[in-house]
Amino acid sequence: MASKQLPGLEELKLISRKALKKYPELKDIIVFGSSVKGKAEPKDIDLAIMMPKYAAKPGAIGKIIMEFDKIKDIDIEVIDSESIYMDPLFWRIAKEGFSIKHNKFISASAQAKAMTIFEYSLKDLTKIQKVQFNRAVHNVLEGKESHLVKGGALFIPSSKSGQFESLLEHWKLKNSTKKVDTIFLEKAAI
Repeated sequence: MASKQLPGLEELKLISRKALKKYPELKDIIVFGSSVKGKAEPKDIDLAIMMPKYAAKPGAIGKIIMEFDKIKDIDIEVIDSESIYMDPLFWRIAKEGFSIKHNKFISASAQAKAMTIFEYSLKDLTKIQKVQFNRAVHNVLEGKESHLVKGGALFIPSSKSGQFESLLEHWKLKNSTKKVDTIFLEKAAI
């Protein structure tokens, strides 16, 4: 799909809030994927419409999806809010999803941190290039709760993983990189 000018998050929020008011069966609308991960040029917008499918009136899902017709390059998933934990997208939405209804990331609501561990190799860079790369990393991740695990391994918020991947591509380090996504609970009630 050709990359086009994607609408801003504010336009999407406006359309989503109208839909949330118009359709009371909607529990939430979640934006996820490259458009919220900080990727330099996201190709589309991924949207999850959360509603109890069994309670949906005939044709309601189609009408809700039509609310987003004016937005180009959008991929909409309808997820049953009653069985979200069984949905294959659950962990991805929990890790990177942004709730339109609550105006915050799902991981913040769940008191969890979606983190990504990147392991990369700088062996093909000169000493000067290594210093320049480390400065670039510092500028991209400054104040973002990032942690150096060891030389060549960073633990960063998943919301910044797209920016970091763009940096790795710029430095041609993408092929020497390993990436692991994870979720850490800050507080758990048992």
